[in-house]
Amino acid sequence: MLESYEIENIEQLRAIADMLRLRIFEMLQNKPMTVTQLGEELGEAPAKVHYHVRELERVGLLRLVETREKGGILEKYYQPIAREISVEKSLLSAPPAEALAMVGTIWRSYLLKISVYMSISLVFVTSIQTWMQIWWSGLLSISILLAI
Repeated sequence: MLESYEIENIEQLRAIADMLRLRIFEMLQNKPMTVTQLGEELGEAPAKVHYHVRELERVGLLRLVETREKGGILEKYYQPIAREISVEKSLLSAPPAEALAMVGTIWRSYLLKISVYMSISLVFVTSIQTWMQIWWSGLLSISILLAI
């Protein structure tokens, strides 16, 4: 497993922005696990977990590290490609609507996770999203002014 990896495209960013996929990614950082093991730990159906693991593997954020045969069934163990994931700066300079949508999706995922732990209402999450849109608009205005 690499120490760090930089997300290279919007497809990878979209894949990791999903809340369940973030949880899967975090759990696999501790040790390689099978889809069945992940499902048990997460309290999710193995079929649902399999779909999300397959998507993370398809975009190159997870990899198959071991295959074992157990009772005539193949067990596939997955692991993230790196311990730490960061986002390439050029992705943040994507067209504003697309970049805002991606940042909003990631923020909503994290804020929903926080809201579960802290029982914060979704009204707060919505107001944060509105604040982010205002902030992004202001940032774009400043960028345009600096470019002139």
